[in-house]
Amino acid sequence: MNRETKIEKMIVDDKPTKFASLGWRCIYTTICWLILGNTISADRSFLVSLFIFSMPLFMDYLKFIPVRKGWRMAIRKLGIILSGTWLSIGLLGLFDIIRMCGIDDEVFFQVSNNFIVLKGYLVAAKHIWCLIGVSVFFTLIDYVAYEKPMYKKIKNKS
Repeated sequence: MNRETKIEKMIVDDKPTKFASLGWRCIYTTICWLILGNTISADRSFLVSLFIFSMPLFMDYLKFIPVRKGWRMAIRKLGIILSGTWLSIGLLGLFDIIRMCGIDDEVFFQVSNNFIVLKGYLVAAKHIWCLIGVSVFFTLIDYVAYEKPMYKKIKNKS
């Protein structure tokens, strides 16, 4: 067996299913975002969930570069910035730099009193959750922008 034959045997010809589409990503991201909003409490669970929620989005945006520059590249860059922000907040929560605290039936993100800057700074969790919704909206924009009818016709022919 020569080297070329070995390489050909290593190539995988798997065909993506209908679930490997940006439409499904939009649906499950929306569901996850709604669940994330339903579980906001004054413990670490929201921060861990935020990290788990944002990692796949961040990796999806890093995995592709649009062929045409312009607004598609802007969508990608904004997606990286947004999902990277949520990923960073989740990671800071895992390191206990950001904590969740409850004050009068409200849940807040609070910067640790031991951290060098912004000690004790509070941000309402509901505001962060609403801003995370922008990332969910971006998954819808991705679906509309990249799953055009012409693309679907070409994809179905192969």
